[in-house]
Amino acid sequence: MNGGIILTVQGAEKTKVFAHPLALVEADEIGDRTRVWVFAHLLKGAGIGSDCNIGEHSYIEGSASLGNNGTVKDGVSIWARVTIEDLLLSWSALRVYERHEAARLH
Repeated sequence: MNGGIILTVQGAEKTKVFAHPLALVEADEIGDRTRVWVFAHLLKGAGIGSDCNIGEHSYIEGSASLGNNGTVKDGVSIWARVTIEDLLLSWSALRVYERHEAARLH
């Protein structure tokens, strides 16, 4: 993890998070020991648990929530209003989004 940045987030609590210098981390809530890799983008409002690994080129939108011990593989997108519990293991290029009944084709 040489060359990374250790972020302190979550207000008064000191939380250590590794973020690659080329990752864009705007999320306010990131748990301890989470790692965010190159070109990953975590938007403001996203919640990420402890001990997670966010792969390169991943995208987590605001109001999305990821529990503890999750692995988000490279190129995965998790869209707004999606909540994923603990122990997620995704595969590359997965797209997770909220399904709207109004968007269905009839």
